[in-house]
Amino acid sequence: MLTVLLSCITAANIASLPETSIKAVAPLFDLSDLYLLAYPGGAFAKYLVTAWSAQTRRLNAGKMPCNSDPVCEQMIQGPKPVDADPGEVLLRQAIAEHAANFNVYECFRAAPARTIVFAQAASP
Repeated sequence: MLTVLLSCITAANIASLPETSIKAVAPLFDLSDLYLLAYPGGAFAKYLVTAWSAQTRRLNAGKMPCNSDPVCEQMIQGPKPVDADPGEVLLRQAIAEHAANFNVYECFRAAPARTIVFAQAASP
């Protein structure tokens, strides 16, 4: 699932580039609305968002998020230095920058229900 997800997000990102040689992009699905993932049918998907948040937090800290799960470890290699960074200076800088990334769980829990937002917007 993760490989398919990343492929689809990559395809959507490629479609947004100002590249004239790209004529068409056909992702398997579009995940541009993360609210629907976190609140399927309006109910908070606590297990999914908690796991997603924990994995994201570990990746942002430069750690493997898999907890020794061999399937996960096949799909996610973790942060790696680029070839031109033998001392891993750029890798350490990137990990330090990622420390300021949003907490996925907190962001989704702070998201108000859409019906409330729409009702407020429609009120005179």
